[in-house]
Amino acid sequence: MYRALDAALAAVEAAPPLARAAVLITAALVGALGFALLSVAYERAAYAGYAFLERLGLIDRLIPGITPTATDYQKETFRAFVFSLWPALLLIFYNLRPLLACAAPDWNPLTVLAGVWVLSILHDPWFWAVHATLHRFKPLYRKIHHQHHDHPWGDMSLHQTADMHFVEAFALTMGFYAACLVLALNLWGSWNPVLFYAYIAVEANMNMGGHCGYHMPAWLQLLVTAGVGNTPWSASSLTHYIHHLDPSKNRALYFTWVDKLAGTYRASHPKIKPIADPVEYNRRPLRLAAKLIAARWGA
Repeated sequence: MYRALDAALAAVEAAPPLARAAVLITAALVGALGFALLSVAYERAAYAGYAFLERLGLIDRLIPGITPTATDYQKETFRAFVFSLWPALLLIFYNLRPLLACAAPDWNPLTVLAGVWVLSILHDPWFWAVHATLHRFKPLYRKIHHQHHDHPWGDMSLHQTADMHFVEAFALTMGFYAACLVLALNLWGSWNPVLFYAYIAVEANMNMGGHCGYHMPAWLQLLVTAGVGNTPWSASSLTHYIHHLDPSKNRALYFTWVDKLAGTYRASHPKIKPIADPVEYNRRPLRLAAKLIAARWGA
C-alpha cells in the first residue's frame, strides 16, 4: 500500500505544474471537507454523551439554572475547520512524500502519553498569547474573536467549541501543529504520527470539555484527556467557563500556570454553583453501578 501511495505521489510530482497544482488544491479541499464533517459528527456525539451522563445523574451543570443552548453552531464549526485546514493541508500535501518518508510511528503508550503531556505544556503559552492578543486588541476582537463570545450570557454548550473565525482556528491550533511538525523534523529528522494524532484528539477533548458547561469529575477528565486534565495545575471545565463569564480571565487551555504568572487567573465566579462534596461527586458512577447491581440481583 505504501509503495502504491508513493508511486501515486511520484506521478503527481512529475506532472506539469498546473496539473500538479490542481491535484494538490483538490486533495487539500477534499481533506478539509472530510475532517470538518468528522469534527462536526464528533462534536455532536460528545454533546450527546455529556447530556446522557447528566440524565444518569453522573455530572451536574456549572450553572444549574441555565440549560445548554438550543442554538445549532454546526455550520460555524464546519466553516471554521474547512477554511483553517485547507491551507495547512495544502502545505502538507505539497510535502507529503518527504513527510511520509520521515514518519516514524511509535505505539509505545508511555512514549505517546509523555509526548502528549509535553506538547500540551508547550501549546499552553502559545494558546494564551494568541488568545490574549485577540482580546487585547479591539479591532481583532471585533472582527475575529467576538464570534466565539457572541452567545447569550452564560448559555454555554459544547457546540460553541469551534464556533470561531477560521483565522482564529488557524492561529490557535493549526499553526501550532505545523510548528511542532517543523520542530520535530529539524531536531530529530522524523516525526511520530501516532503521537501527533493522539495529541490532536486530546487537544480537541480539552477544548470541548472547557465549553461543555458541566463540572468535570476526575474520572471523566481521565477518560477524555488521557490524564492531562488530572495533572497538577491543570485547567478544568470550570476554568474556561469562568473565561466566558469574565473574558479578562483564564485565557489558557490546558493548565493554570500561565494565567497565574500573567495575573489573569480566576478560580471562582458567584454565578457558578460549586460542588458541595467532590469525593461524592467522583464516586457517583460507583453508586450508580451498585444501585443497578442491587436492582438486578434483588429482582
